[in-house]
Amino acid sequence: MKTKAPAIAIRRREAAITAFRTKLEVLERLLSEGKLDSVPKRLSVTTFASWEDAELGVTALSRSVVYSEEAEYLQFRRSMEHLLDRVAQRRARGSRRDNAEDNLRQRLAEAEERAKSFVNQYSAVRAELLAVRAENVRLREKLQRLAEFTPTVVAMAPRTRDTRFSGPDEDE
Repeated sequence: MKTKAPAIAIRRREAAITAFRTKLEVLERLLSEGKLDSVPKRLSVTTFASWEDAELGVTALSRSVVYSEEAEYLQFRRSMEHLLDRVAQRRARGSRRDNAEDNLRQRLAEAEERAKSFVNQYSAVRAELLAVRAENVRLREKLQRLAEFTPTVVAMAPRTRDTRFSGPDEDE
């Protein structure tokens, strides 16, 4: 006499198969659309089994269903492992892209820091130059006043620079 499976066991099995199939289809769709935000970050067999999302229609599975050696579940498990590998590859590509973006952001921040440093150096040298010019003007004015009131002070006449080299033998 053949024993028949109880009706509740049959319904549970069908519900598990439907949930497994739905979860795989949703994951496949999310992969093809490139929308992995609603998929758990550290996706493994265990997190795949416990993954739930009401908006996507994904419900949790029993891990015994995922690890079952029955022929029906083996096909689903192979498909799941393949999809998990694809998700890992896609995220690895994304993280490489993120790393490249982070690298570019870091290089930009360093370049901005160098530019700011150059601007600060320029500002300091410019302020020093302006101070020296102001001092030069003040001293020229003082010299001019002294030359006007004191006959022994001679005003300086600007001299052009001689770019030729004058050796020790030549008289100037």
